[in-house]
Amino acid sequence: MKNLILVINAGSSSLKYALFSQSLNLLSQGAIDRIGQSDSVYLRQFGTKRFSSQPRVLDHQVALRLVLAELKRQGVRMTDIRLVGHRVVHGGNFDRPKIITKQVLKTLDRLTELAPLHQPANLTGIRIANRLFPHARQVAVFDTSFFSDLPATSSVYPIDRAWAFKREYKRYGFHGTSHDWASRAAAHQLGKSLKKLNLITLHLGAGCSATAIQYGRPIDTSMGLTPLEGLMMASRGGDIDPGLILKLLKDGLKVDKIDYLLNYKSGWYGLTGLEDLRDVLTVAGHRPAGWYPKRRQTAQQQKKSARLALDIFVYRITKYIGAYAALLGKVDALVLTGAIGSGNPFIRKTIRQSSPWIRKMKFIVVP
Repeated sequence: MKNLILVINAGSSSLKYALFSQSLNLLSQGAIDRIGQSDSVYLRQFGTKRFSSQPRVLDHQVALRLVLAELKRQGVRMTDIRLVGHRVVHGGNFDRPKIITKQVLKTLDRLTELAPLHQPANLTGIRIANRLFPHARQVAVFDTSFFSDLPATSSVYPIDRAWAFKREYKRYGFHGTSHDWASRAAAHQLGKSLKKLNLITLHLGAGCSATAIQYGRPIDTSMGLTPLEGLMMASRGGDIDPGLILKLLKDGLKVDKIDYLLNYKSGWYGLTGLEDLRDVLTVAGHRPAGWYPKRRQTAQQQKKSARLALDIFVYRITKYIGAYAALLGKVDALVLTGAIGSGNPFIRKTIRQSSPWIRKMKFIVVP
């Protein structure tokens, strides 16, 4: 096996990878979840064979070394890997994939404050891969690139013009690789050209976003300058009044504390103390099939909080669907992807039932 392509998505507590031949045939793939926790899980597939284990994975360096050991067992030599592709959340003004140089890394480092949940892990993955594959070309693919041509009506914040038209203060949008893929997959399922379709795509996972796509081009998306804007998420609250931040400042909270609150202590975790939506569903009385949470006593108040969190989650999604339907005029399909969007039928059903108008829409699920 020669001239192989390794694709890496290093998340805040996970590492996903796939190995391709030069002709883009999938050879191997896997995911290591809960990095840094005591219950790490490593799932991988080689051909039709699937394996799982529960090694102790302290950090991303350990995770990548596990991946390399697995690939070696499968007969892959490190020198066979000639190209390594990295998913990077924030690309700033990069509007297409970039070969990673020292200067590109410096630019991406400066964007870390705008995507603190993911950017550090993405860059860690790049630095480790640079050491492990010094002979391979490293390429970054950015979540923001898909939205680099958003119209000014949806990319410019209406603030003082001294700031409004500076590129570093615009709405970038995120999850672009996912929305791009989902829209193309939906067009394939519909048997139509993407350039003839109006779609609303929903990426629902620990991070959540919605995008309005008109004839193949995104015209609006729910995330903005940072991944904090838009839908409610696992630990991010989505849209909030900026006055709330000002009030927290006036009440004595420091900027770093507010940053932590908005990125790590909001969303359904903030309301319930539960990180996994499947646990929230379980506490609310809707345990997903095949999900066996750790045993815990459920207080009545937590059950109320879990139900409220689910109600807010679906309510916000419904609002965005309605807004984007109004912008598009005609919606050919509502496309759902992400771990929750494609993997949780209860949430899909609840979204469908949230509005008589949405019930009439064509639903497409993209893994």
